[in-house]
Amino acid sequence: MFERIKKSYFLRQVGVSIKNNIFTFCYFKEDKTPEFFSIKMEGKNELLSVLENTFGRMNNFNQYQWVASISPHYIWQKSIVFPNYIEKQERLQQALFLLESELPVALEDIWFDINEKFFVQSIRMDLFAIQQEKVKSYVNQFQPIKITVLDNKIYAIKRAFTYLIPPDIFSNECLEKSIFVYQDSQSVIVIAETAQQLIILEKISQKITALVSEFCQQYELLPTQVFLFQDDINQEDSYPENWFIVETPLPFIPLGNALWAKDKIVNKGGVNEY
Repeated sequence: MFERIKKSYFLRQVGVSIKNNIFTFCYFKEDKTPEFFSIKMEGKNELLSVLENTFGRMNNFNQYQWVASISPHYIWQKSIVFPNYIEKQERLQQALFLLESELPVALEDIWFDINEKFFVQSIRMDLFAIQQEKVKSYVNQFQPIKITVLDNKIYAIKRAFTYLIPPDIFSNECLEKSIFVYQDSQSVIVIAETAQQLIILEKISQKITALVSEFCQQYELLPTQVFLFQDDINQEDSYPENWFIVETPLPFIPLGNALWAKDKIVNKGGVNEY
């Protein structure tokens, strides 16, 4: 999403996250199987030593693409729907006008990204923007790693779900009828898509079923499937019949980060149906 630098070649792409001073890494080997490990940040030299033992000396280490993601709480987001006959240049001009008119800071002080989804009679443009100062503050905590790509965490979450859910349970054709729910000890993120908008809700941890029910009522959604991943959270006693609990030993967010721009990596998935 928000790319810091561009290189023509990287030895490997690595998804990384940091929580409670613990770095977690996930990457795919040449046979496309995932690997992961965690390091408690005791000091810069110790971290570098572990990374060099895993990824090689620093001259190779700096050629890796490091992908992190940031909470949607820090990202301004809006969707615009265009008739499908509107040309790309005109859509871009309207997007830039909207950014300039609605954001309280100048365009040169933000990083922004534009994603488009094409439907039969319309085009949905999703706009994202974040202040550069917030980006600098966030990526600095990963030092001595130099983050190459900073993504929106909602996309890391969606990639991880897509990787883990078997295709016989979920496909892109089901997207508008599906809700994705990610919960950890800090917050709950609920994600849904329609032809008109990308809908995101982030709240502190609470009762999941009640939150999703309120979310659906607020946005008039009638999902046929709800996919839930809970990271070290006690599950509720029961869930509605159309809920699927996604389980994996892999670190969820670093996995989604590692899958950035890797659409061809697939997995059989691990899902429990309720």
